[in-house]
Amino acid sequence: ISAIWEGDLDKIGKGQYSVAEFVKTVDKYIHERVNQVKTEGVPITIKDGITCPSCNEGLLLKRKGKNGAFHACNRYPDCKTTFPDDNGKPN
Repeated sequence: ISAIWEGDLDKIGKGQYSVAEFVKTVDKYIHERVNQVKTEGVPITIKDGITCPSCNEGLLLKRKGKNGAFHACNRYPDCKTTFPDDNGKPN
């Protein structure tokens, strides 16, 4: 869609399309996407993980940190459990 909008902006620059029509088109697109999310939700895929042993609600997921990989509960900041990485698994 951004390529289409780029084309529209080019047409505006050439005087072939009005700013008002462009804004109307963008507004309609955004309105349709918001309604789609309201009716269909947002699909979220949770990676396979190990149930957090501290909170028993979250999953330990592998993350990249400044000191290398580690595993952390996805309920952070409610659960601050972390484990060092041991060959792809929490240690």
